[in-house]
Amino acid sequence: MTHPEHCINLVRDSNLKIFLQNIRSINCDYNFSGLLAILSQTNLDTDILILTECRLSSQPMVPYLDGYQSYSSNKTNVLQNDGVVFYVKNNITNTIIEEPEFADANCLILKIGKDTAIVAIYRSPSYKNTANFLTSLGRILGELTSYKNVLVIGDINIDIKKGNEDRNSPEYLTLAAYLGYFPTHLLPTRYENCLDHILAKTVLPVKTVVLNTSLTDHRTLLICLQQGINRSYAISTQKNLNEKAVSRDLENLDMSPFYNCLDPNTIAKYLTSSLSHIIETNTQITFLSRRKKIIKPWITPGLLRCIRNRDKLHQTMNRFPNNVTHKTTYYRYRNFCNSLLRKLKRQHEMIQIQNAGQDKKRLWQVIKNIANMANTKSPAIELIANSSQALQSANSANSFFVNIGKTLAKNIIMQPNDLNTNASNQTHTSQLHSFALLPTDETEVKSIIMTLRSGCATGIDNISCSFIKKYMKYLTPHLTYLFNLCLSTGIFPKVFKTALIKPIHKNGDKSCVNNYRPIAILPSLSKILERIIYKRLVLYLESNNLLATAQYGFRSSRSTSDAVIQLTDYIIRQMDSQKKCLAIFLDLAKAFDTVNIPILLSKLENLGIRGQQLTLFKDYLSDRTQRVQIDRIISDELPIEYGVPQGSILGPVLFLVYINDLLLSPLSNGSMIISYADDTALLFSANNWDDVFSQSQSGFNYVMNWLRVNALTLNTEKTQYMTFSYNSSTQPTDGELSISAHIWSCLNHAACNCPKLKSTSTITYLGVIIDRHLKFNSHVEALTSRVRKLIYVFKNLRHVANSALLKSVYLSLCQSLLMYCITSWGGTHKTTMIDLERAQRAILKVSTFRPFRYPTRQLLAECDVLSVRQLFILQTIIQKHSQTPYDSSHQKRHRRADIVCRSELFHTEHTHRFFCFLGPYLYNNLNLHLQFYPMTKIKCKIAVQTWLKSKTYEETEELLTVIK
Repeated sequence: MTHPEHCINLVRDSNLKIFLQNIRSINCDYNFSGLLAILSQTNLDTDILILTECRLSSQPMVPYLDGYQSYSSNKTNVLQNDGVVFYVKNNITNTIIEEPEFADANCLILKIGKDTAIVAIYRSPSYKNTANFLTSLGRILGELTSYKNVLVIGDINIDIKKGNEDRNSPEYLTLAAYLGYFPTHLLPTRYENCLDHILAKTVLPVKTVVLNTSLTDHRTLLICLQQGINRSYAISTQKNLNEKAVSRDLENLDMSPFYNCLDPNTIAKYLTSSLSHIIETNTQITFLSRRKKIIKPWITPGLLRCIRNRDKLHQTMNRFPNNVTHKTTYYRYRNFCNSLLRKLKRQHEMIQIQNAGQDKKRLWQVIKNIANMANTKSPAIELIANSSQALQSANSANSFFVNIGKTLAKNIIMQPNDLNTNASNQTHTSQLHSFALLPTDETEVKSIIMTLRSGCATGIDNISCSFIKKYMKYLTPHLTYLFNLCLSTGIFPKVFKTALIKPIHKNGDKSCVNNYRPIAILPSLSKILERIIYKRLVLYLESNNLLATAQYGFRSSRSTSDAVIQLTDYIIRQMDSQKKCLAIFLDLAKAFDTVNIPILLSKLENLGIRGQQLTLFKDYLSDRTQRVQIDRIISDELPIEYGVPQGSILGPVLFLVYINDLLLSPLSNGSMIISYADDTALLFSANNWDDVFSQSQSGFNYVMNWLRVNALTLNTEKTQYMTFSYNSSTQPTDGELSISAHIWSCLNHAACNCPKLKSTSTITYLGVIIDRHLKFNSHVEALTSRVRKLIYVFKNLRHVANSALLKSVYLSLCQSLLMYCITSWGGTHKTTMIDLERAQRAILKVSTFRPFRYPTRQLLAECDVLSVRQLFILQTIIQKHSQTPYDSSHQKRHRRADIVCRSELFHTEHTHRFFCFLGPYLYNNLNLHLQFYPMTKIKCKIAVQTWLKSKTYEETEELLTVIK
């Protein structure tokens, strides 16, 4: 066994360094901090960390480790101590993580390139019979025969040390030998037993070092493989801007060419290049070392000496196990050392919180670090793994992203009369009003600059939002002149139309560009001009009621909650009327990227945007280009032919204009369309299932034709429909009725091979899981898991944050989750809500160090928060209050002043749990006590919130009990 500080001399020249540690719960703050201390002692640039017995939940909260990507096993078994976690250094490229089916154990496989595979396993000692385990192990290793270097690493809990009698050892080692694997060590890793194994099948040298650590009762293993793996190092830099020099240069900047020109393109280019030059000449770049040390500021040299003494005492105790003095001395010193480690860590975190002060952004970053929630996206270096062809790879990625919309549009089969059809569909929206772009002034420009987010990424011109805000007094007059010139000439500067694309990995193979999401970053100056145009365009559209009421996306005073309420209320009303109801949930493929620009300009003209204003939009949408940046490599520039600009301010509202005429078209009698941007649901109802499916097919045919005419692509694999009823017995028979995605040539044929839409029993719409009976059991269950996941955050934060900060974090992280669309699902049965309410109370108890059986009413009062059900009542009242305009003559016209909202008559008890009934019911009942009808929205919220805090659990539930 080797001390951690001495192992660097043994493995200095190794290419791949792997740590294995049984951590006994990764979410135990002391254990994870102790792991960091061990890694700091070794002073090694560790490539891979494998942690076993992590005690992961169904939705694990894996702590963040700077410089590493984490991967955890998801297929947890019934045992609470299950779980394997990989930490892989960011500079190791061409990696794939898989979690195969594995009996009686957890298993993760890391594949590095085409030659190396690392199998991480944790097998609990509770499994006495190894038959299923060995069968799975043999199958997994048999599938890795194409890899030259395979390592099986993990806590197997089978003792293979010579001399120890473990009845499972012979069969296990025989299987390993049969498959060509050999153990790299037989040293004890837990007391005198060898339970943590490394099995290797490779011709390369493998070195195993057992480190004398006392983090848990399992020692740490260091495995070194002399394997040349692909690495890509992101060069770390630190930029320092000389602010005084920048101010001096801005004051002395010659702006005569700027004001002597009337071409927006020329003066925008001059301004951008001048600012970029000033930034470049006054920025000092410091290159940081590539070598990343896994060390925290609170791990001081004194603490490392304390850990070293603790480990020496541990060795002495092991040499003399029967000596009571050595044992007592070790345990006392161990407890002292552990207490000191926790104390120093908490002191450091408290200092960080104090130093953050009123800087909210910095404070939240500190909170994320304390709660191990921090996360950074590493560059998409897998796409340029071959450095000699890095530019070619970046160009290839850029070509892929540029052609997404073009490729989908070309696959749409167009008809000769499609353009005429499109024009006729828009005739009814043609407006007599005309849109005008009024000039801006310095006051408006300053107000827009102040709203820019300082932390936004910088575009291709290297001019950041924080730079514009800091030197606003110098830039505002110039920008005001430029923007007014753009509005009057109808020219959007070319220098503002180049997007910088940064790919972000979604899932799957990192070397495949299709598994990346392109994030577009536009020049910061363009955002100001776009905001000026946006404010005028939205005001024109909303004041003239040109946008469909069924559109809830990107509109003021409208939210996802409104869309979900509209959806559920329509369905429950039809069910209450004993009608059959069906919803089709559309999934458009790359909707924003496939917008046809000529069609969009035609729709804008029909809405009254004409002349110079239309010319500006045409110039804004044309001649746009993009470049892809991967690490430090920037691709060549390519033109964008389709789609509204991604990452822009105008893009979303232009998309609303593009699909507006679809939402204005009635599909059939009694049908409804609800949309939040491109998330669209088609709703149909009739007296029997045959009529519902007939109407649905007819309406869906119209939508399919509209999508084809407007060059949008429907993803038929992900487009699903759902039939709604109170119970399963009233559902239509599977396979008897169906809905087909007809193309234009099949509409008049009785039989066709067009794809049929899939029926589903649950679907997630705008973040809410909806089932066919509208009971929301699945949604509440998923939400409960997300809330429970936050317990770990508050468990870490409670030691260093005061009560005010803890409440602020609770409102931001937990209550925001509970309140999302709660007006739609919050009226569900009391038995369904129990687990969610317990999860909420668990967070509050952990935050305030309260015992498990602490009284609920006292807990909520001390924390000054509302329960889940009270949040539902509050949001329902606020929602109804916003929908109810104040009428001062109400009391004179009605005999009962408390009956403010007109209530509808519903026949079923299930309907009484939805907003269409509970909105007026609760509003009228609570208004009788509080008289909030004439109040403003803020005062109404305060009054209801204060009143609800005085109610017990039983009294709150009684508010939802309908008196028959």
